[in-house]
Amino acid sequence: MPRFEIVKLFDLQHRGVAHMAFCKQTRTLLASFDSAPVLNQYSVSESRLVHSYPVDPGFIVDELHPSRDCRLVVVNLYGDRSWWAKRRPARKRSQTDYPCILLDILKRQMIGLSGVPPR
Repeated sequence: MPRFEIVKLFDLQHRGVAHMAFCKQTRTLLASFDSAPVLNQYSVSESRLVHSYPVDPGFIVDELHPSRDCRLVVVNLYGDRSWWAKRRPARKRSQTDYPCILLDILKRQMIGLSGVPPR
């Protein structure tokens, strides 16, 4: 029978958790909240916040897609397309593009930011 452990990871003064992903190999929990434009990385083993990744103004985390080895995470964002279109070169502008962030959660850094079409 699996053992469960209770860990206090969240600041309950935040509003509800919007999106969450758990990486079993690294025991890392990624969570975004309704009230904050940020993606938080928690260590379940250490019961603490490890890193916070800011999200561009006017956007929220829409989907989280960790790689199988839990090193990389693709973060799809949703929000103000007009703001995003202004940041991109004219030849790449599209009203259907949304930003997508690639994170290396072991190095705790953003690798890239690009536009992706919504589903």
